[in-house]
Amino acid sequence: MKFPLSNQTIEKSDKENTIIPLLAKEKKDPSILSLRPYQSEAILQLRGAFRSQKKKVILCLPTGAGKTYTFSDLAKKTIDKGGKVLILTHRVELLTQANGALSKVGLNPFIIQANCKHIHPSSCYVAMVETLYRRLQKPEFVQVIGNITLIIIDECHLGNFRKVLELFPDVHIIGATATPISSKKEFPLKDFFDEIIVPIDIPSLILMGFLASARTYGAIEEVSNLKTKMGEYTDASLMGAFDKKLMYDDAINHYKDFAQGRKAICFNINIEHSLKMRDAFRDAGIRCEHLDGEISETERKRILASFKKGEFEVLCNVGVLTTGFDEPSISCIIVNRATKSTSLYFQMCGRGSRILEGKEDFIIIDMGSNFKEHGLWNEPVNWKERFLNPKKPSKNAGVAPVKECPECNAIIPAVSKLCQHCGFKYTKEVETKELLRSAGFVEITPSDLNKPANKMSVREVEAFRLLRGYKIGWAVHQLRERGRTALEEYAQLKNYKAGWVNHQMEEEYVNI
Repeated sequence: MKFPLSNQTIEKSDKENTIIPLLAKEKKDPSILSLRPYQSEAILQLRGAFRSQKKKVILCLPTGAGKTYTFSDLAKKTIDKGGKVLILTHRVELLTQANGALSKVGLNPFIIQANCKHIHPSSCYVAMVETLYRRLQKPEFVQVIGNITLIIIDECHLGNFRKVLELFPDVHIIGATATPISSKKEFPLKDFFDEIIVPIDIPSLILMGFLASARTYGAIEEVSNLKTKMGEYTDASLMGAFDKKLMYDDAINHYKDFAQGRKAICFNINIEHSLKMRDAFRDAGIRCEHLDGEISETERKRILASFKKGEFEVLCNVGVLTTGFDEPSISCIIVNRATKSTSLYFQMCGRGSRILEGKEDFIIIDMGSNFKEHGLWNEPVNWKERFLNPKKPSKNAGVAPVKECPECNAIIPAVSKLCQHCGFKYTKEVETKELLRSAGFVEITPSDLNKPANKMSVREVEAFRLLRGYKIGWAVHQLRERGRTALEEYAQLKNYKAGWVNHQMEEEYVNI
């Protein structure tokens, strides 16, 4: 059932006049001042796409980049121009998050919930797809909500929005996602959306200080003997690989080795696996709770509130915290499974990327060697290419095992007996300590940073510094040898004043 807008010809013109100007940067709009530069750029790019007759556009922003606030600000501008906005979401947490962001820009949306018997007139609606679809089967609901100007779909990669949008054939649509890969391979996003904009990527957000840097630890060997069904590993084969005492012990030992005391989320295969993992953490003396979709809303809120307060360290879960859960104090992600889904992997890892005062980085413990299939979370991804060619196999990251020289901190192949940078020799005693420390796990370095520091660009030096948690002095030492130009580029990247470069050059002179 399609329903055209009333006075469609007139309203179509009105919508064009409402949507296009609303995306322009307006000096008098106080909300625009609170946007980060790349968020303002996102709005400008959306405006350009709509002006070029692209009516259905994907807004691709990484987890933690503030896409909810960006589209909330956009919704405010639409409404200020006399428009009417519908935001589609898929989970209670996401719905609450959207409501919170809308409130911050001064909007009070009407939330269409399952128990909603009447829809009141409003300039902004928030609804879950299934709930809205059922309501729109009734003419009285259609009459109230029919003349929508703009639809925003959060987490559009889930692909469950089509049947609703078929009812709005002439409306401008924005699909927001961190990973523009459809969860349903038979319905790629490029078959529905006309364009994608990618204002910024994860490495840039880390360099700018908007996301925490990640240190990834993963197994050298891939998990074997996994079977797939409908594009994902089966629970049965995953349990066959992970439901072993050795794997439970390994997950706990790696947490102790690399992230002891950090607040962590552990993503598991299914409820049985998650409960067993919770019990294993508890048996090891680590405070741990479990969360899944079958737990009551009251109990879920209690557990999340307790987690936020730091009353336990590890939160095991199954499929409920991959999207729409924001807790900046999380500084460890345990991916206790393997997945064929790039979207799922990036969503899980991204839960630890929120910035917080005093938080220098977060740890990713990849029990399923997922980085081999999907690459590292903090490596650049050409999302536009993935959007345009969804059936093309994902590029295997092919990251070779590496280790850090204990003498000069250079990154060298894991098999090396001699550091080619400083000449440090790995004795049997050193090799034994390294083997015991890593227990088959190594810290995985992004492929573009897997080279000597003197071969890195200025931006790569800073990215590597953040990755390893080094002090600013390390980067200065690396760049000072290149001369004043390199330091000036670094100062510009870090927004330092001009006098900073002079000071560093003077320090070099004093130390000669």
